[in-house]
Amino acid sequence: MSDNFRTTAIKVTALLMLMLLVSCYKEAVIIPESIGDAGLYFKINNNEVAIDLHTGLCLVYIEQFGTNYPANITFGNIKKLEINDNNIVDQNTYIFSDINAADSWQISMITKDGKTIRSHLKFTLLPVVQLFHSTVIPDEFKVPALIKITGNRAAQPYIGYCGIEIRGGQAIRRPKKSFSISLSNDNQANTYASSAILGMRLNNSWILDAMYADLSKMRNRVSFDLWQKILETHKPPAVHDGFYINGQAVEVFANYKYLGLFFLSEKFDEELLYLKTDKLINGFLLYKSEEWSNATKFLATADTLGKYRFWCGWEQKYPAPGKVSCWHPLFELIDYIANSDDEDFREGIFKRMDIDNLIDYFILMNITKATDNTGKNIFLVKNHAGGLFYICPWDLDATWGRWWDSNPADAETILTNNLYERLFYCNPEGFKKRMKERWHILRQEVITYEAVQDQFAYYANMFKISGALAREAEKWPESINKPEDEQAYINEWTKKRIAVLDNFFERLEQ
Repeated sequence: MSDNFRTTAIKVTALLMLMLLVSCYKEAVIIPESIGDAGLYFKINNNEVAIDLHTGLCLVYIEQFGTNYPANITFGNIKKLEINDNNIVDQNTYIFSDINAADSWQISMITKDGKTIRSHLKFTLLPVVQLFHSTVIPDEFKVPALIKITGNRAAQPYIGYCGIEIRGGQAIRRPKKSFSISLSNDNQANTYASSAILGMRLNNSWILDAMYADLSKMRNRVSFDLWQKILETHKPPAVHDGFYINGQAVEVFANYKYLGLFFLSEKFDEELLYLKTDKLINGFLLYKSEEWSNATKFLATADTLGKYRFWCGWEQKYPAPGKVSCWHPLFELIDYIANSDDEDFREGIFKRMDIDNLIDYFILMNITKATDNTGKNIFLVKNHAGGLFYICPWDLDATWGRWWDSNPADAETILTNNLYERLFYCNPEGFKKRMKERWHILRQEVITYEAVQDQFAYYANMFKISGALAREAEKWPESINKPEDEQAYINEWTKKRIAVLDNFFERLEQ
């Protein structure tokens, strides 16, 4: 690292520290010229180049490798720019030849105030996310930030304000953090904004999933891809379009520092779960199980109802708990599951919960072996007054043969909880027969060894070809396995798991 490069990095760090000192409770995002749109940036065909001032990495999105790439180059607070010792004039064209992930171009920049920055430019096939914030990101509340996203030929670059916080239980203690983001129209993150980022669905709430404990970096995404395919087999669809989440692999920078490979994903909220309506229907409810308890395992309820955001391990997500407390519908559901007699349970469970959804969730939970999702990481949604409750899965990273701490998990155990124990025992409306029939339908095309193997291979190939996996391994070497070894492990585990479930459903009594 050159002295000039080191000096620039130190000055930027000092500037960020100064902004932290002057920030207050009603903090706004302070984006000085050296960090904002007029700052240390240049664009290649309107895609902004992200810069790591600590390592010298410059990274920019490109649609495909292997071709000559005529690039219109524009830059901001830069007096002189050189690429491989070729002087670049603002808004002129430079041709990058036969690009691939291994290629690197030497960059030299002299800013208008005389600073020299030397770095190396690489291209990626993944969208690039840049975050700029003027204080430390906490895990209890959101602070203002600026977010920039470039990439994906179907979508325009995105730039806007947001609120950001660290998310996750165990994840907050890991070196690589995941983030929860809410889009905003102002630099204090006080207002609500929505956007269809990277061509995904219109939404305000987003997740940057760090996948630190997942040695494959794709278990959560593959699980949700499978969930979507399971839902799509219903003709006509038996559940709402919003009951799954989309996501895209991205590479993330924060305050001129490369953070690694993430998945930018949609987040369940009232907006996503109500894509087909302009206004929320009266009676819409959304709860999330945050921690293990008798109530989240459908075993028992507390004597009193909650009045605030949390109750018995559940969190009220909608309506906003600061406006109204709506715990009675959830209390009534859990109390019914836990305490109704067998006859009453047979008569009324499917007047409260959707039978097809319950069958699909049991199958997803078991094919992925999502142990955490038997009493945690559950979204319960009720989409109108008098309607049924549906289960939506969440945080499916401790799956496909790994526990939450990355240790191997067996392929034999059948997952259940008190809700499913009662469904199997009481067998309302031929539940076991319908479960068995559903498994056989999904085994035709959706849940096959080849289909699961191909989905993991798709992301593995994307990560490798783009160069993102190599950068992730360099940044976080302790959190990644050799791709071929992890892929072989997942494939072998999946083969065993499918055989175990085939045997379970075959022996399921009618």
